[in-house]
Amino acid sequence: MRKQVYCVPSSAQGFRDTKLNKKTPGGLSTSRRRYRGSGEAGRMRPLDIVELAEPEEVEVLEPEEDFEQFLLPVINEMREDIAALTREHGRAYMRNRSKLWEMDNMLIQIKTQVEASEESALNHLQNPNDGVEGRAAKRCEKAEEKAKEIAKMAEMLVELVRRIERSESS
Repeated sequence: MRKQVYCVPSSAQGFRDTKLNKKTPGGLSTSRRRYRGSGEAGRMRPLDIVELAEPEEVEVLEPEEDFEQFLLPVINEMREDIAALTREHGRAYMRNRSKLWEMDNMLIQIKTQVEASEESALNHLQNPNDGVEGRAAKRCEKAEEKAKEIAKMAEMLVELVRRIERSESS
Protein backbone atom coordinates (compact mmCIF):
# COMPACT_ATOMS: atom_id res chain seq x y z
CA MET A 1 0.00 0.00 0.00
CA ARG A 2 1.32 3.46 -0.85
CA LYS A 3 0.71 6.63 1.10
CA GLN A 4 1.20 10.15 -0.06
CA VAL A 5 3.28 12.11 2.43
CA TYR A 6 4.24 15.77 2.32
CA CYS A 7 7.80 16.49 3.21
CA VAL A 8 9.07 19.73 4.65
CA PRO A 9 12.35 20.81 3.08
CA SER A 10 15.15 21.41 5.57
CA SER A 11 18.43 23.24 5.20
CA ALA A 12 20.76 25.58 7.06
CA GLN A 13 18.78 28.51 5.64
CA GLY A 14 15.54 27.35 7.27
CA PHE A 15 12.06 28.74 6.89
CA ARG A 16 11.04 32.36 7.20
CA ASP A 17 7.68 33.63 8.34
CA THR A 18 6.36 35.63 5.38
CA LYS A 19 4.08 37.83 7.48
CA LEU A 20 6.59 38.79 10.16
CA ASN A 21 9.69 38.24 7.99
CA LYS A 22 11.60 36.60 10.81
CA LYS A 23 12.97 33.13 11.33
CA THR A 24 10.63 30.79 13.11
CA PRO A 25 12.04 28.42 15.74
CA GLY A 26 12.71 25.03 14.24
CA GLY A 27 11.22 26.15 10.95
CA LEU A 28 7.65 25.65 12.23
CA SER A 29 4.96 28.32 12.25
CA THR A 30 1.18 28.45 12.14
CA SER A 31 1.17 31.21 9.53
CA ARG A 32 2.12 30.86 5.86
CA ARG A 33 5.71 29.79 5.26
CA ARG A 34 7.99 30.08 2.30
CA TYR A 35 11.21 28.20 1.81
CA ARG A 36 14.06 30.63 1.33
CA GLY A 37 16.38 29.82 -1.55
CA SER A 38 14.04 27.63 -3.60
CA GLY A 39 12.14 28.64 -6.68
CA GLU A 40 8.99 26.98 -5.38
CA ALA A 41 7.93 29.36 -2.61
CA GLY A 42 5.30 27.89 -0.33
CA ARG A 43 4.82 24.59 -2.17
CA MET A 44 5.71 21.21 -0.75
CA ARG A 45 6.27 18.34 -3.11
CA PRO A 46 4.61 14.99 -2.39
CA LEU A 47 6.77 11.93 -1.85
CA ASP A 48 5.70 8.34 -2.34
CA ILE A 49 6.67 6.18 0.60
CA VAL A 50 6.22 2.44 0.69
CA GLU A 51 5.01 1.14 4.04
CA LEU A 52 7.79 -0.49 5.98
CA ALA A 53 7.77 -4.23 6.54
CA GLU A 54 7.74 -5.73 10.01
CA PRO A 55 10.98 -5.03 11.86
CA GLU A 56 13.39 -7.95 12.02
CA GLU A 57 14.64 -9.34 15.26
CA VAL A 58 18.12 -8.15 16.13
CA GLU A 59 20.53 -9.89 18.44
CA VAL A 60 21.26 -7.76 21.47
CA LEU A 61 24.79 -8.00 22.85
CA GLU A 62 25.86 -7.63 26.43
CA PRO A 63 27.36 -4.20 27.19
CA GLU A 64 30.85 -5.69 27.65
CA GLU A 65 30.70 -7.52 24.31
CA ASP A 66 29.31 -4.45 22.59
CA PHE A 67 32.14 -2.33 24.02
CA GLU A 68 34.84 -4.84 23.05
CA GLN A 69 33.53 -5.49 19.55
CA PHE A 70 32.48 -2.04 18.42
CA LEU A 71 33.56 0.80 20.69
CA LEU A 72 37.06 -0.29 21.68
CA PRO A 73 38.39 -0.47 18.08
CA VAL A 74 36.87 2.93 17.32
CA ILE A 75 38.40 4.45 20.46
CA ASN A 76 41.82 2.99 19.62
CA GLU A 77 41.61 4.30 16.07
CA MET A 78 40.66 7.76 17.35
CA ARG A 79 43.62 7.71 19.74
CA GLU A 80 45.95 6.84 16.85
CA ASP A 81 44.47 9.67 14.77
CA ILE A 82 44.96 12.15 17.62
CA ALA A 83 48.56 11.03 18.10
CA ALA A 84 49.24 11.35 14.35
CA LEU A 85 47.71 14.83 14.25
CA THR A 86 49.75 15.89 17.28
CA ARG A 87 52.96 14.63 15.67
CA GLU A 88 52.15 16.39 12.41
CA HIS A 89 51.41 19.64 14.27
CA GLY A 90 54.84 19.46 15.93
CA ARG A 91 56.54 18.72 12.61
CA ALA A 92 54.79 21.63 10.89
CA TYR A 93 55.88 23.98 13.68
CA MET A 94 59.49 22.79 13.39
CA ARG A 95 59.40 23.11 9.58
CA ASN A 96 58.22 26.71 9.87
CA ARG A 97 60.85 27.50 12.49
CA SER A 98 63.62 25.95 10.39
CA LYS A 99 62.47 27.89 7.30
CA LEU A 100 62.56 31.12 9.28
CA TRP A 101 66.00 30.22 10.63
CA GLU A 102 67.24 29.52 7.08
CA MET A 103 65.82 32.84 5.88
CA ASP A 104 67.49 34.65 8.76
CA ASN A 105 70.85 33.02 7.98
CA MET A 106 70.47 33.81 4.29
CA LEU A 107 69.71 37.45 5.07
CA ILE A 108 72.73 37.66 7.36
CA GLN A 109 74.90 36.26 4.54
CA ILE A 110 73.45 38.79 2.10
CA LYS A 111 74.11 41.60 4.54
CA THR A 112 77.71 40.41 5.02
CA GLN A 113 78.27 40.23 1.26
CA VAL A 114 76.78 43.68 0.76
CA GLU A 115 79.02 45.14 3.46
CA ALA A 116 82.07 43.45 1.90
CA SER A 117 81.24 44.76 -1.58
CA GLU A 118 80.63 48.21 -0.11
CA GLU A 119 84.05 48.18 1.57
CA SER A 120 85.64 46.94 -1.65
CA ALA A 121 84.01 49.76 -3.64
CA LEU A 122 85.20 52.33 -1.09
CA ASN A 123 88.74 50.94 -1.22
CA HIS A 124 88.77 51.31 -5.02
CA LEU A 125 87.65 54.91 -4.68
CA GLN A 126 90.40 55.70 -2.22
CA ASN A 127 93.14 53.94 -4.23
CA PRO A 128 92.38 54.63 -7.91
CA ASN A 129 94.56 53.06 -10.61
CA ASP A 130 96.70 55.19 -12.95
CA GLY A 131 94.78 56.12 -16.13
CA VAL A 132 91.48 54.40 -15.45
CA GLU A 133 90.53 56.77 -12.69
CA GLY A 134 87.42 58.29 -14.33
CA ARG A 135 85.75 55.03 -15.37
CA ALA A 136 86.61 53.30 -12.12
CA ALA A 137 85.20 56.17 -10.10
CA LYS A 138 81.87 55.97 -11.97
CA ARG A 139 81.71 52.22 -11.53
CA CYS A 140 82.55 52.51 -7.86
CA GLU A 141 79.81 55.09 -7.36
CA LYS A 142 77.29 52.81 -9.07
CA ALA A 143 78.52 49.84 -7.05
CA GLU A 144 78.26 51.86 -3.85
CA GLU A 145 74.69 52.94 -4.67
CA LYS A 146 73.69 49.36 -5.45
CA ALA A 147 75.39 48.13 -2.30
CA LYS A 148 73.46 50.67 -0.22
CA GLU A 149 70.18 49.63 -1.87
CA ILE A 150 70.91 45.96 -1.26
CA ALA A 151 71.90 46.70 2.33
CA LYS A 152 68.60 48.52 2.90
CA MET A 153 66.68 45.59 1.40
CA ALA A 154 68.59 43.10 3.52
CA GLU A 155 67.92 45.12 6.68
CA MET A 156 64.23 45.30 5.82
CA LEU A 157 64.12 41.53 5.27
CA VAL A 158 65.94 40.87 8.56
CA GLU A 159 63.48 43.15 10.36
CA LEU A 160 60.57 41.33 8.69
CA VAL A 161 61.86 37.93 9.82
CA ARG A 162 62.31 39.23 13.37
CA ARG A 163 58.76 40.60 13.40
CA ILE A 164 57.44 37.25 12.21
CA GLU A 165 59.40 35.46 14.95
CA ARG A 166 58.08 37.89 17.59
CA SER A 167 54.49 37.41 16.40
CA GLU A 168 54.87 33.61 16.51
CA SER A 169 56.35 33.64 19.99
CA SER A 170 53.52 35.75 21.40
